[in-house]
Amino acid sequence: TGAAGFIGSHLSESIQTRGDRVWCLDNLDASYSTERKRTNLEEVLRHGGAEFREANICDAARLTEIFLRVRPDAVVHLAARPGVRASVESPALYSDVNIGGTINVLEASRIAEVRKVVFASSSSVYGASNRVPFCEADPLPRPESPYAATKAAAEDMCHLYHSLHGLNVQCVRL
Repeated sequence: TGAAGFIGSHLSESIQTRGDRVWCLDNLDASYSTERKRTNLEEVLRHGGAEFREANICDAARLTEIFLRVRPDAVVHLAARPGVRASVESPALYSDVNIGGTINVLEASRIAEVRKVVFASSSSVYGASNRVPFCEADPLPRPESPYAATKAAAEDMCHLYHSLHGLNVQCVRL
């Protein structure tokens, strides 16, 4: 998910070079240049071995339909509403996308029996910690933005899906 973004498009290209098939999913949201996202996708699709589905992670039914049709072995979940500052202006939108959308990805993965999910969290979850380098085992401080809070909550949902359903999930804090 989030395959048209900078990280998603480059990751998709990298996976293709290994010879793996890639299904790119993105809603082409205008949070940053849609033109740039389309250019990123064109680069990914140019190499062959990839297909694109335009879909929003907030649309649970469509997401599940795609996952059941595609039956991915693994999902790299990069889709999110980005931006710490903007999250202060629209906290409900960030909650809907970053938490609700992640739950939809996890649920679709569970239903489609995906073997592995990698969730892209954020170093923003560390807040104003003076401890450097960050350590994943450290307790997280209180979040300093709605964005950070949504990423921390989405991590919790990933852990919950692992505990309740045995879904193999890894959270990475970019």
